[in-house]
Amino acid sequence: MRYLKQLLSFVVVSFVASSLATAAAPEAKVVKVSGDARVQLPGQSSPVQVTEGMLLPQGSTITTANGEVWLSGFPGATAAVHPNSSVNLSELGTNNDGKRKALLELTRGKITSTLDPSKSGVTNYSVRTPKGVAAARGTAFEVIFAQSATTGEGEMTTVTLSGTVTVTMHMADDKVVTLSLPVGNAVTSGGGSADLNGTSVTIAEALSNGTISAEDLKQAVLAVVGAVTGGGNGYSDATGQALIKAAVGASVAAVGANSADANAIIEAAQKAVGSNSALSGAVDAGATAGGQNSNSGDTTNSDQKSGQITPSTGSQEQGKDIDQTKSIVTSPSH
Repeated sequence: MRYLKQLLSFVVVSFVASSLATAAAPEAKVVKVSGDARVQLPGQSSPVQVTEGMLLPQGSTITTANGEVWLSGFPGATAAVHPNSSVNLSELGTNNDGKRKALLELTRGKITSTLDPSKSGVTNYSVRTPKGVAAARGTAFEVIFAQSATTGEGEMTTVTLSGTVTVTMHMADDKVVTLSLPVGNAVTSGGGSADLNGTSVTIAEALSNGTISAEDLKQAVLAVVGAVTGGGNGYSDATGQALIKAAVGASVAAVGANSADANAIIEAAQKAVGSNSALSGAVDAGATAGGQNSNSGDTTNSDQKSGQITPSTGSQEQGKDIDQTKSIVTSPSH
């Protein structure tokens, strides 16, 4: 009889524990849905139609055709799954430090995430693709994963809509590049290289030994500066300045472990932003800086030491915008 009572007690305790675990299972709530969207629930043999108010457990996979699904992984975190997308709710719940977490696996399409800034200290939110991870707190950003029309390989694009997003990209030879991407910037990675704001940055080769030469860094800027200064290119001042801004960001993204060699080139490109008439001078300054860095180790000349923006059109605000790209940094990982 005693054995039977112990057995019954064990069964009851196990049942209660199981019930509590089930009740506490992490879930994401469907806030809104439009069009055709389906979800494959864990343990189910076939997908079902997504409906508003639906609670989706960890491990659920949402697939949209012409539809869209808006999810809340936890209070203050909303994700919009756009048409022709597939996303898995890989991780939902709470970290060991008590912070709420959500990890969404995007294998196709586009996700727009919006995170409440007031909860940035208590949340851990990220979107992962086969090419990398975008993580943020208290910001808004887009992640797109699609097949490249030129290479046929998968490419991950991250666009920062507000705040700053940390993007970790998987490059060639198992190297990892991490960028801190400020608002208004976009980065695409795939096939061992990265593209920052439309400016090609070949990072894989630069990271092959964990460093980058002054010549490589110089070319990251001069390729864009030269395009703007070339005759008959048809670029407006605004487009030219946008390209130079991209070049500055590309330079910093390519610096890696050799940031000292980058300073003179970055400053030369910054000066170019102030006035289109200064662009050709920036090319010469960049070339001179590259030569100095390679031959003597000196990273500045008399014009570059001040690091001043010299606008001829009253465009000091553009100089401030350019300074923002200095926060973009890479971390080679072996």
